[in-house]
Formats: sequence, structure tokens, C-alpha cells
Amino acid sequence: MFEYLDYPLIPLDLKDHIVDLAFKNSSRQIDRFKKFYIDDRIESAIDDKYPNIEIGLGISPKEAENISGMCIMTMFQSDEVTNWIRKNITDSFMAVHIQSFDHGSLFFPHIDLVRTKALNYLIESGDADTLFFEPLEEFKNLIPQPSTYIPHNRIKEIKKIKIETNRWHQLDVNKIHNVENIKSRRLAITVSFV
Repeated sequence: MFEYLDYPLIPLDLKDHIVDLAFKNSSRQIDRFKKFYIDDRIESAIDDKYPNIEIGLGISPKEAENISGMCIMTMFQSDEVTNWIRKNITDSFMAVHIQSFDHGSLFFPHIDLVRTKALNYLIESGDADTLFFEPLEEFKNLIPQPSTYIPHNRIKEIKKIKIETNRWHQLDVNKIHNVENIKSRRLAITVSFV
């Protein structure tokens, strides 16, 4: 589910570049990424891949839009960051993004749509918790579909971690997970693998 990895630290000048990009991109990206999670095309893609929605554990991301405290996740890319990852960590990734959680205290429980594993590096933790879940006994027969909101009343917490900044870690994003108790912006590099 989670483990720290011993990879090189991100240099200070690259971290400064990321913080600067996050500031420059925050207002422009917020609307685009908020729409990504409630876009009809995403729902349609989920319906096409998982046509029997009634057997799904999750519900439409549109229903998560109005949950009190729901944060906005933004993602953007940087050639400088991607090239540094390629040179110092690995070149066998699907994508490299800078990810920010802001303007709320939680991001809904979910599994990721495309990637199976994430290699992350927290620059700002937001003093948040990363949680992993499994379905409650009465919901174990339901399928946790990617990019759907999985309500807390259908799952139980199995692991809670306060991830340290400036350390690489790996997450199994095929497991139900979320971020909660976000007190300030949470900013990270996320490297995606399939």
C-alpha cells in the first residue's frame, strides 16, 4: 500500500520552481481540474468500462462536488521536473505531474483511473493524512470503480499515514485511498506508472 523509497532528494532550486509554478497555475488550473472530476465524458468513460454501475462501490463524482470541505486537486506539468525525474529516478513512467490539493480539507476516497502505482514526493504536506480503506462486509460484493467517489459509509479505514515531506514514497493507487485533514496546501510531485 505504502512505502518510503531511498531516491535522491529534490534540489532546492527545483522545489522553488515547483512552488512558483503552483502559484502561477493555481487559479487557471482550478476550474479545469474541478471540471475533470465532474465532466460527463469521464462519467461516460467509467460507464463504458464498468457498464453495471449498480454493482459499483462508488458513486458519480458529481455527487461529491457539494460535500462540505471537498478540496480542489490541480495538476500540471513541468519539463524541468520531468527531465530531473528521467535523469535521477527513472525513465519508465507514464507521466510526471505536479499535484496540489487546496481550498478544502479532504479529497474523496477513490481508486485511480489509469495508473496502478504512484511515486510521490511531498514538498508541502498540508499536515494531512493519507488513508487506505476496504469495503465494509455488506459492500464487499461491489466493485470499486476508478475515479468514482466511494462514500465513507461503505468503507472502513485500514491504514492512516502522515507522510513526511522531502521523502520519496510509493502508493498502490489501485487500493481505495484519500487525503483528509488538509490544513494548508498539499503540494507534491507525482510520477505515474501503469
